[in-house]
This record gives sequence, structure tokens and C-alpha cells, in this order.
Amino acid sequence: MKGRIVILVIWLAAISVNIGWAQAVVYDRTGYQWTCRTPGPAGTTYTKTSTQHNFDIVAAKKAGETHDTSTHDAICIDLVMNEQITWSWAGANHVKVVNFVPLTKDNGTCQKSNQPFTPAPDSGTASLLPSGPGDSNLAWCAYDVKFQSSKGPYDPHIIITGSKATLVKALRERVAYLEDVIHKLELEGGKSKE
Repeated sequence: MKGRIVILVIWLAAISVNIGWAQAVVYDRTGYQWTCRTPGPAGTTYTKTSTQHNFDIVAAKKAGETHDTSTHDAICIDLVMNEQITWSWAGANHVKVVNFVPLTKDNGTCQKSNQPFTPAPDSGTASLLPSGPGDSNLAWCAYDVKFQSSKGPYDPHIIITGSKATLVKALRERVAYLEDVIHKLELEGGKSKE
């Protein structure tokens, strides 16, 4: 009987990861840890179907969500899976992203980019704003998303994920940058105490 219970627990754990019960943790290019938001059922602030993320701004505002990244988890958009996001704002029109503010402080790729999607999302007169495909050069960058519409501003946050190889390469570049900074500091002020 114990053997069956163990198998059942392992099977349930595998299923929970695949269907989103377990919250995923990802790292950006600087090694900062982000927890991916778990999709809710239809009619809630954040839902997901296959490769499509959906974020309801009206529901988020009703739930009291603010732009403070410590009050809710990031939406993780996986480029390897060709995921995209649609933001909806019922009753609003001319919904557009005013700015993607980089939250990943890498002094490089993320920090220099304010557009992780191609082309730049713009809803025209509609209340739905589809993201379009993500820019693979910006995998593992997190952003605060600044919206403007006929109903005013709003700003949730996202992280663009990608292949593990891209992340490893970005983290290696970050380590090389930090080693260079340490080397320069040691030259300026003598050897650091270890």
C-alpha cells in the first residue's frame, strides 16, 4: 500500500507542475528571483490557456492590486513556448503601453530596452491589448508595464522567460562583469580582506 501512495504523490506532483498548481520560481539575468503568478479560474484577474496569458485590469483594480511588485507575483511569459499576453480593460479604449520599465538592473540588455515585444502593443480603439511575440534578445528580463487608456493609468509587472541556455549565458556575462568590478576595486584600494 505504501508503494502506491508514494507513486500517487509523485504523480500528483508531476501533474501539479504541468497544470500550474505549483508556483514556478525563475531568475532574471542578474540572478534576482521572481515567483511566477499562478493563473486563476475564468473571470479572475489572471488566467492562462495553452500559450495565451490574459490579464484583466478591471479585476486587478477591484482586487486592490497596485503596481508594487511585492504585493503580487510576476506574470512569466515563456518565449520558448511562444507565449503571449493580452491585457483587457473593459470600458476603456485607446489602451496602450506607455513604457516598459526594466526591473532587471543588468546595466546591459534589459536596462537598455523598453520594448520586449515586437511590434509595440497598441489597442487602437479596442479594450483588448495583445502583446505580440516576445523579443528573444530580451529573455530573462523583468518589466514594470506602464499603461494609459481612456480610463487612466495602470502598471502590473511581467518577466520574459526563455531557454535555460540564454539565462546561463546572461548570468555568466553578469559574473564576468562583477569579477571585473571587483578587480578594479582591488586595484584602486588594495586587496580586499577575505
